[in-house]
Amino acid sequence: MKEYTAKAYRFSELSDKAQTKVIHWFMEDGYHLGDEALETIKRMAQAFDGKLTDWSIDWFGGYSSVSFDMPDYDKEDIAACFRRLDAREDKSCPLTGIFFDISAIEEARKAFDKGVFSLTELMQIAADAVIDDAQKDCESSFTPEVMAENCEANDYWFDEHGRMLPNKLVEA
Repeated sequence: MKEYTAKAYRFSELSDKAQTKVIHWFMEDGYHLGDEALETIKRMAQAFDGKLTDWSIDWFGGYSSVSFDMPDYDKEDIAACFRRLDAREDKSCPLTGIFFDISAIEEARKAFDKGVFSLTELMQIAADAVIDDAQKDCESSFTPEVMAENCEANDYWFDEHGRMLPNKLVEA
C-alpha cells in the first residue's frame, strides 16, 4: 500500500489559470437559472392564453430567438390578462416566483401602455427582457468573485490545477 498526500485549495486560493479552468468547467454545465428563465417566458405566454412554440436561447450572450402562438386579442382582452396577473397572490413574481417574472411583466406592460396591442409583439418584448436579464445574470455568475462565493458556500475543494476534489478525500 502507498500513502498519497495532496493539498486541497479553495477556489480563491487557486492560480488565475486554475480559476479559469474551474470557471470553464462550471460553464459547460450551462446557466444554472436557464430553466427558470425559460419557464417565465412560457408562463408569460400562458397568462395571455398563448404558448411558446419554439426557442433557441444562448444564455451566454449569443443570438437567441423565440416564437409564440398567441390569440388575436383586442386591447380590452389584453388589459383583462394584465388584470389577472395583478390579481395573483404573489404580486412580485406571479408567474414562477423568480425575479425574471418582474421584467417580463413590466416590459410588456410598458409596451402595452405605449400602444402595442399585438400579443405576439408583447410576448417578444417580455421574452427579450427575460433573456437580457438572464444573460446579464449568467455573465455575472461566472466571475471569479461570484465563483469563489459559490464554491465556498458549497464546500468545493480543488487540486492545484483546478480539478474538483471529492469531499471525502479532503476530509480524510
